[in-house]
Amino acid sequence: MNGILAIFGIAVVVITIVVVVVLVAVLFVASIKPDKLNIDLGRKKREREESSSKV
Repeated sequence: MNGILAIFGIAVVVITIVVVVVLVAVLFVASIKPDKLNIDLGRKKREREESSSKV
């Protein structure tokens, strides 16, 4: 039983680390070349400001 829990715990830790590394890499690439991934981190804020200035 302890062996199964140990393997499960290690798997959870490894999956978490992989997800964090992938997200950091995506944000890093998005900050360098935003047109490459078509991710605009400030788009929602800009849209809100534009819509409030139109009124």
